[in-house]
Amino acid sequence: MLTIPLWLVLASMAAAIVAACIAIDRAARLAVARRALSLRDVCAREEGRAGEAEGVLAERDHGPSESEARFRQLADAMPQIVWTARPHGYFDYYNERWYEFTGFARDRFGDESWQPILHPDDLSRCRESWHAAVTSREPFNIEYRFWDRRELRWRWFVGRALPVRDDHGRIIKWFGTCTDIDDQKRVEDELRSANYDLEQFAFSASHDLQEPLRSVKIYSELLIRRYGDRLDGQAREFVGYMRSGATRMETLVRDLLAYTEVNRLERPAEAVDLNKALQTALANLAPAVQETGAQIEIQTLPSVRLHETHAVQLFQNLISNAIKYRSPQGQPLLRITAERQKDYCIVSVCDNGIGIEPEYKERIFGVFKRLHRNYSGTGIGLAICQRVVARYGGRIWVESSPGKGATFFLTVPERAPRAHSAAAESSAG
Repeated sequence: MLTIPLWLVLASMAAAIVAACIAIDRAARLAVARRALSLRDVCAREEGRAGEAEGVLAERDHGPSESEARFRQLADAMPQIVWTARPHGYFDYYNERWYEFTGFARDRFGDESWQPILHPDDLSRCRESWHAAVTSREPFNIEYRFWDRRELRWRWFVGRALPVRDDHGRIIKWFGTCTDIDDQKRVEDELRSANYDLEQFAFSASHDLQEPLRSVKIYSELLIRRYGDRLDGQAREFVGYMRSGATRMETLVRDLLAYTEVNRLERPAEAVDLNKALQTALANLAPAVQETGAQIEIQTLPSVRLHETHAVQLFQNLISNAIKYRSPQGQPLLRITAERQKDYCIVSVCDNGIGIEPEYKERIFGVFKRLHRNYSGTGIGLAICQRVVARYGGRIWVESSPGKGATFFLTVPERAPRAHSAAAESSAG
């Protein structure tokens, strides 16, 4: 079942209210526009910010318009903090939630009305982001921390604002909200910590298991070599099972280790040539390619922002998968291509294998997910691919029909990945 975050529901409610108020406010403006320019507009035009400050006082003296009063009534009913700002960024209104949260006096507006409770590490970033939005006339969206005077700690909020334009495209107002996402941030931190602990455990366990598995294989081989003539047929069969099981476990541990090491590699400073990475993968798979007579058609591939080890892992797992699940009616045929789209490159690996049932197209990317028990493997290869692609902000998916082969698509960045926001780094730290 799809779970919709509370902040998204609240944001949608706020957007609906803002849209209604915008329509009311626009109608009121059109009605009075033919009479004369208001004192506030004249002051704002001739005296800039000082004139706007006088406009605030004049508006407070004469009282809000009917449309503004209705907006404020609706905004006060919102569980979010709602605010407005003038075209060039001067904060001129907050709803009741703001005053309940901050305890501030109701005559504080402008930048000084919100900066005192903003986390020092977020202040510069937030100020620059807001001024950039006002200058570019683009929507404002940022995460930051406010001081909670009741709980005496910092709380995470997401701030959003949209510019409202008149019929000529000029901004006449900014409508914004502050949504409390502190609970969501806490859950993210807990999940991040839990995932890190699990990865550390899996990494350590994978390393620690390799030595005893090697011992099992070595001593089983010595047992056959030295005492094979003393063992009957059934005993030799049992030793064979032991060696086979140790080999499978060794492969599983090796794949699990590869899965946990995906996030341990640093992001590359330079782009990697996918053609070179593909040739490395094919060299590693040479015995399987030769044994099955696989024919691979390769289009010239671009350079992308991937670690070379990750690029090799992607190709090696996808090609190995195509060879493993080949059709019994003929030799494996693969086609590897790439297509540029904006800042990303879409790489595809197409085969003529047995195909995949529609209901399993998502499941196959899970860890230890194997659809065919009569094929060898650990069920980690595609999970590694998904983890690698997600590491760089891309995605992987498959298009397939039973008996008609499969085409795996993945998106990888051609340019340097965007740096995490300061908020993300702070929460991660």
